[in-house]
Amino acid sequence: MEFGFGPEDEEFRAEARAWLAAHLTGDFAAAVGRGGPGSEHEGGAQRRAWERELGRDGWIGLGWDSDAYGNRRATLTQQVVWAEEYARVRAPGRYGHIGENLLAPTLLAYGTPEQRDEFLPAIARGEALWCQGYSEPGAGSDLAGVRTRAVRDGADGFRISGQKIWTSLAQDADWCFVLA
Repeated sequence: MEFGFGPEDEEFRAEARAWLAAHLTGDFAAAVGRGGPGSEHEGGAQRRAWERELGRDGWIGLGWDSDAYGNRRATLTQQVVWAEEYARVRAPGRYGHIGENLLAPTLLAYGTPEQRDEFLPAIARGEALWCQGYSEPGAGSDLAGVRTRAVRDGADGFRISGQKIWTSLAQDADWCFVLA
């Protein structure tokens, strides 16, 4: 199989490159290169504002199978182009990646229409930040070792029992999804 970028991908690259150049200015220019490995928790307010900036123009959720939530849809090669251009300019480490890349695909595949309508638009706008409740004492992130339990409590809820540690981005998250 030959992998390459076609004319549509290069048009998308030009659009992405121009958008990033126009928006990584002012306060956002100070966030360039921040939030990556070793500095994941730096510049929270700036990076949260950057998420909203990305969301305003539909750059969140490019890989989702629907554009019904205010996001753009992009082909796989266009998603690669976006990632290349984003890395090339050292744009700020994404603060909303947990909602966009972990929760949203789960909701798109298994969520109810009501859940999708409630949560996906806010993720796509960069307004709702999610953290993940995976890690547990004695199990770390070994998901096969999860001991936290969720027991149905009435028609609309669950009673959660267990303990989570190392909850990525919990200090700034609006929501947490928990594996139980």
